[in-house]
Amino acid sequence: MQVKISLLSGVVLGAPIWLYQLWAFVNPALHKKERRTTYIFVVIATPLFVTGVTLAYLILPNAVQILLGFTPNNLSNLVRFDEYLDFVLRLIIIFGLAFILPVFLTALNLLGLISGKSILRPWRIAVFFLLSFYRRIYSNTRPYNYDNIGNSTLLDLLQCRTFCIVSRS
Repeated sequence: MQVKISLLSGVVLGAPIWLYQLWAFVNPALHKKERRTTYIFVVIATPLFVTGVTLAYLILPNAVQILLGFTPNNLSNLVRFDEYLDFVLRLIIIFGLAFILPVFLTALNLLGLISGKSILRPWRIAVFFLLSFYRRIYSNTRPYNYDNIGNSTLLDLLQCRTFCIVSRS
């Protein structure tokens, strides 16, 4: 547990250094238009990721209270810290990534790597894998929890696809 917390702290505190190193490695290979698109992507995605993380942090007490509320009255919960930490980290990362997914797809469209029509071409496969992914993340909760976040992410993908098609026209 101490190693896990130390590793996580090191990744978070060292993020400016390793992100700069990653950017210094990728930057020379980019053309001017790609570099400009990358700057725009970072400027938009950072506040969205922070918003997703903040939303996850704000709903965390309610989520824990609801999950602990499933315990019968004559029993008590003993939640291990490592399980709680895993739950919190998963919740925060998933919410952060869910908020930046449409921006990431739009940036790939603007770079010419994917077309707007191809984002949802295999929509049945996307729905299956998206809901399977959320089901795995929310494996101990009720089905409507992962359906809600899955449906909202699918709606974001549809909006992203529409934006990409309109922006290319």
